[in-house]
Amino acid sequence: MAWRGTRRQPVRPTHLLLAFALLLATALGSTQWLTHAHLVRGPEPTAQVAGVVGVSLRIGDNGAARPPVILAEHSTLKVGDVLQTRPGARLSLRRPGGLSIQIGPATEAIWDSPDDLRVLRGVVYIETESPASRDPLVIVTHAGRIRHVGTRFGVQVSDQLVRVTVRDGLVRISAARHEQDLGAGHQGLLRADGAIESSPLATDAGPWNWMQGEATRFAIEGRSLHDVATELAAASGHALGWSTTNLARDAADLKLHGPALDMDPRAALDAILMTTRFAARDAGRDTDGTARLEVVLR
Repeated sequence: MAWRGTRRQPVRPTHLLLAFALLLATALGSTQWLTHAHLVRGPEPTAQVAGVVGVSLRIGDNGAARPPVILAEHSTLKVGDVLQTRPGARLSLRRPGGLSIQIGPATEAIWDSPDDLRVLRGVVYIETESPASRDPLVIVTHAGRIRHVGTRFGVQVSDQLVRVTVRDGLVRISAARHEQDLGAGHQGLLRADGAIESSPLATDAGPWNWMQGEATRFAIEGRSLHDVATELAAASGHALGWSTTNLARDAADLKLHGPALDMDPRAALDAILMTTRFAARDAGRDTDGTARLEVVLR
């Protein structure tokens, strides 16, 4: 048998151009698919629910028209979620790095980003597992931003001001006017104009005394009536308002004296106000159903 030789055909430039065009189209298609897959990825997780007392709700997409979801243990929270706790409710959250967030009753907060929790009203308590915690969590309020530096601290938000209490460690407060560090055993009052007032924290003061466990203990010695009334109202599941700005200012200037109170927070509020010229009255409910109290002159 004779072998028959074949001659190799030259590759024409048009064939090379066609192959290159097909390869380029495939590559572009893959890039577009990857970009699309990245864009449609869901919101990033922020924390997981570690415990629930009472009723707490989640509303998605910054208040978009979606049916509220009752939160249960092990629920995963994501960027854009709006959290609302009902009167008497408490919500425990756990961050991926182990940091713990306790959300008190009558509180509303929004996850603006994976590390920014904006508190619109109410009270939260943050606890790190160790002073070396590097969790970048920031509490955002209308008066400033609060960032921990390995600590346990509370943030209480009302219409007039924001109160930061430091149990131990250090927090960094960034307000409109300046930045200030707040150490253990101190509290800072952030006003809407950016001013920060710091002072020693009274013994047994701070939301950790009533947000953890069943025991409740409310300190009053050396604290302002405004601070104590706001804390007692939050602990009883009420939003608190003041009939006038001057009344709220007078309450902030009035210092209380006496032992810590071990009693129902709503009853404690009435007991405290009975020793002053102020009184609390029911003021209906907010749009989310939270009961509201208003402080007025007798």
